[in-house]
Amino acid sequence: MADNVVLNAGSGGSTLAADDITSVLYQRVKLVEGADGVNDGDVSAANPLPVELRDADGTAAADITSIKAAVELIDNAVSGTELQVDIVAALPAGTNAIGKLASNTGVDIGDVDVLSLPASTNTIEVVGDAAENAAVAGNPVLSGGRYDLTPRTLGDGDVGAIALDADGAVQVADGGNSLTIDGTVTANLSATDNAVLDNIQTSVDSIAAAVSTEMQVDVVAALPAGTNAIGKLAANTGVDIGDVDVLSVAGTVTVDGSAVIQPVSGTVTANLSATDNAVLDNIQTAVDTVAAAVSTEMQVDVVGSLPAGTAAIGKLAANSGVDIGDVDVTSQPARARATDTISAAIATDAIMSDSTALTPKFVNISTAASGDTALVAAVAAKTVRVLSLSVFAFGTANTLYFNDGTASVFADATNKIPIDKTGAAGAGGFVLAFNPLGHFQTAAVNRPININLGAAQGVTGCMTYVEV
Repeated sequence: MADNVVLNAGSGGSTLAADDITSVLYQRVKLVEGADGVNDGDVSAANPLPVELRDADGTAAADITSIKAAVELIDNAVSGTELQVDIVAALPAGTNAIGKLASNTGVDIGDVDVLSLPASTNTIEVVGDAAENAAVAGNPVLSGGRYDLTPRTLGDGDVGAIALDADGAVQVADGGNSLTIDGTVTANLSATDNAVLDNIQTSVDSIAAAVSTEMQVDVVAALPAGTNAIGKLAANTGVDIGDVDVLSVAGTVTVDGSAVIQPVSGTVTANLSATDNAVLDNIQTAVDTVAAAVSTEMQVDVVGSLPAGTAAIGKLAANSGVDIGDVDVTSQPARARATDTISAAIATDAIMSDSTALTPKFVNISTAASGDTALVAAVAAKTVRVLSLSVFAFGTANTLYFNDGTASVFADATNKIPIDKTGAAGAGGFVLAFNPLGHFQTAAVNRPININLGAAQGVTGCMTYVEV
């Protein structure tokens, strides 16, 4: 059962608000404030319902204001999840641990920051574990002692203060022995020693810059004349001085083969005469022209008419059976209908739409249902086009039209086609003969073809269509 009730449902009365709870309707009622005969407005968040607290005997509770004030005071004293307390007077004297700390030996009062010590030896004695060295009582640890000139004598297991001089430096004495130092010791050289060390560093850097894997030397003056191999090459027959590039030769170099073929390594340049050079240039030009005309076969431009001949290519008239390839017919002579005709046969397997072949499909019509009956179901991305149609009545008078579920495509709901088997109210049927262009089609793709009968009287027929 739904919520709400319509009053006088037979004539469409007003709707009464109600709530359906387990199939029982409970009337919904709005609260209105105000005394008798007065409307102070509907109860809402902006106009709440006044409520008065009363005691068990029905009298008004007089102490509500006091309770409210006390609760507000407590609420103001609470921060987060804890109550805030102000200590407004000094803590009283007492003997408890928090009241008097003097006799609280053994009582843990937490961490303490020592801000000053009384004037004495300025040392702190920390009592260690006597079991560590039974011969040494207390195992004291001292820190920060002032150095003096009198060495101190410590017994086995004793610990003395760290001796500091007036500048706060730690004094270390080897007692006549050597000291071993771990880490790095920095020696402060004098200004003179530092200058010498800087000069040495500069010289070493200069030498290092001149050396890679061998010493680099710049020869800044001519080598002196000498008789050694490097000094004088004239008498160095048989001394290998490495490869030499001959940049120029005075005169002509004559090679005497003495009737023997001489092998030559490298390139030999022959200087042709001007006449020979001109001939070679002409040959190069002619070869370039031929190369430009050749791809994988020789390209030829026919610049004149072919001569008349009887060969197949010369005269095509007698070339029956010779395949000359595809030919585009760009024009035809005027034809006489009586003598120049071309016969064409209608194909029964397809209807052409431009270059697309459309297969004809067939429907048997037999229905007696009033309203829409689908003859062809919707086809995705296709329009259904009707090429031929026949419909005949086998019942009494009827009216019909065709639609695509959205739009009328042959007749319509206002102007229907009348048919009557008896002929009293219309023809017994009708035929739309084959039309390759189509009689009608769906107004858009993906729509069916429906026949709509005005009465539940039987009709029969057939239909041919294509999907475009």
